[in-house]
Amino acid sequence: MGPSAAASKTHRIIQDFDDAIAVHAAWKHKFSEYLANWDGALNLVDIGDNEKCQLGRWIQSRASTDDKYPEYERLKKAHARFHRAAAEIAQRASHGQTVGAELVFGSASQFTKTSSEVIQAIVALRNRSRSKQRHGK
Repeated sequence: MGPSAAASKTHRIIQDFDDAIAVHAAWKHKFSEYLANWDGALNLVDIGDNEKCQLGRWIQSRASTDDKYPEYERLKKAHARFHRAAAEIAQRASHGQTVGAELVFGSASQFTKTSSEVIQAIVALRNRSRSKQRHGK
């Protein structure tokens, strides 16, 4: 069972921006656990699909209120890049290549960089949303 399937078993509704960050972190943790205990059942299509995970669905649900903001587009793009990076790692593992901690979690890895971009984009969108609420915009 891959991270997408595991996440659906523990599915919860994302309540706010901080919860979105926590859900992203939980997905990363599940993915790392899965890589450490590789059994070949990983669904590469699901891993690469940024709209199937909880965060992806939450991002889509915010389109009607946030799609006019550059922070929203930044989040969508960062999240898609994150899933592409995860899929590339999973693809390597599926072909029997060693997927070490440095490749996945090293500071120079695309997976780590794009994960940080996702979190930064969520924070930026949260700040925009709070500013909008304070100023009635």
